[in-house]
Amino acid sequence: MGSIRGSPGIDRRPPTTASRTGGYVPLSDYAVIGDGRAAALVARDGSVDWLGLPDLDSPALFGAVLDATDGGRFLLEPAVPYRTERRYLPGTNVLETTFFTMQGTVRVTDALTLQDDTMLAPMRELQRHINGLSGSVPMRWSVQPRFRYGTRAMRLVRRGGVPVATAGRQALAVCAWDAGEPRCERDSVVGSFQLASGGHALIAMPFADQEPLVLPTRSECDMRLEHTCAAWRQWAHERIYAGRWQEAVMRSLLTLKMLVFAPSGAVAAAATTSLPERIGGERNWDYRFSWVRDSAFTLAAFLQSKMMCWVALDRATDLAERRLIPDRHLARWRSARMEIATFVETRCASPRRNCYVRSAGSEDLDAAVLLGHLYGYGGNGERMRGTITAVREELVHGPYVDRYSGEDGLSGGEGAFVACSFWLAESLARAGDVRQAIGLMDDLVDLANDVGLYSEEIDPATGSFLGNLPQGLSHLALISAACAISTAGTLAGA
Repeated sequence: MGSIRGSPGIDRRPPTTASRTGGYVPLSDYAVIGDGRAAALVARDGSVDWLGLPDLDSPALFGAVLDATDGGRFLLEPAVPYRTERRYLPGTNVLETTFFTMQGTVRVTDALTLQDDTMLAPMRELQRHINGLSGSVPMRWSVQPRFRYGTRAMRLVRRGGVPVATAGRQALAVCAWDAGEPRCERDSVVGSFQLASGGHALIAMPFADQEPLVLPTRSECDMRLEHTCAAWRQWAHERIYAGRWQEAVMRSLLTLKMLVFAPSGAVAAAATTSLPERIGGERNWDYRFSWVRDSAFTLAAFLQSKMMCWVALDRATDLAERRLIPDRHLARWRSARMEIATFVETRCASPRRNCYVRSAGSEDLDAAVLLGHLYGYGGNGERMRGTITAVREELVHGPYVDRYSGEDGLSGGEGAFVACSFWLAESLARAGDVRQAIGLMDDLVDLANDVGLYSEEIDPATGSFLGNLPQGLSHLALISAACAISTAGTLAGA
């Protein structure tokens, strides 16, 4: 990855070093890289503040996003004031961050590399390539591993001159080329170097868990990065969406692919854990699993679950009628489907407001009821349109949509639920209001951070990201809404 894409001149604008409050950056400052097994959060200032290894749900090795003091991180930045711009390399989950300083410009390319079965390779590998684009920039870096959230004692030694950190059966190495001589300082590996225009430095961090630690050569690292970029681009090339929001849809597809745990195919809800839905609140969940809410027995009382039961029975009935699955229970499925529809229409609707409500006998709204519309719940068409109107009147703040009205038994409140906003946009399109759907969708696409990612929730008052990220449901809802609106627009001639 030694080639340089473009050669910008020295940026003479006064740079501003990225600021942190109490050691933390806003969640929207994070990009995510991954390899289908693990994922890392990379801050705008070049610090890797989250990485669990060997797998997505493993205890964090770098956890500064949760504990800025003792959580551990991999810092890489200019030693002078700077400003940054960043992007993903097109069609990949490889991150590129450009640092502009008064002394010159450097570009950092970050990747969790994909395995190439044709060669011996590390179990997991984080690569950080640094290219000098102009001038001469002083750089500094620090690898601060904290095994198992910092609860495991770490031993730092050298093997063949390479710093190696071990804790139990886990080990990582810090391999540096043209990035200064690595120095072991207490519980960190640090270095500094000067990078001139045309220069290329590399820091690789191979990791092993209960197996030998493979120390790569520089050429092997370069080959693996090229393989990683090519593999992502090949996958992206096979995805087809040519609508209005092509870039946002492709980024969402790549993000979802990154959240798929390759060995099992399970999709993680997000790449992180314990990030609150309201700062200081108690709504803190581990989203690194394909998880079933332990409060499912409570959710079963809500209308949204009733509608989805209807959808499941409707799909099963359709498959049985087409002889694609055994039909011995067809009569029972039809009967149960009818019973659910009757319950929904008689017990979970407000005659006064002509809309569906959150639960039987309630007057509270739940934007998740819109999912019934999206998945084909027939019901009362006028009542569903009334529900869309009620949601827009009571739960919407600009492009933001609250999940529901009323209390849920937890303190602290929460932000606007990003997926609900996309569900509303899709519902508008399916109800025939394509222009309103397009307008809302345009606003929602603009809410992503600078690299196209969404968290679980957003604070309508500040625009701050809340909850875990990247949130798979948010990106899935974006894709679904974009496709539905494009289809509805084509049919309507919009």
